[in-house]
Amino acid sequence: MNNGNEPAYMRQLSELCRKGRLPAEAGVHHIDIYHDDWCASFRGGACDCEPEIKIRAWPRHIGRVGRA
Repeated sequence: MNNGNEPAYMRQLSELCRKGRLPAEAGVHHIDIYHDDWCASFRGGACDCEPEIKIRAWPRHIGRVGRA
């Protein structure tokens, strides 16, 4: 539930989830959130920018023994 104080990046992640754009398979996934230099989150405040979001999944072969 959004009470109006939800950071922009959480709204963006929720939208990506609704659109099926987040990885669905099991594994190690990284979601990088790049805030603008002027964002209040760097000064202890709540995020007030529209950060860039990048989703990275580790290659499937990493961590498997005997498979390439």
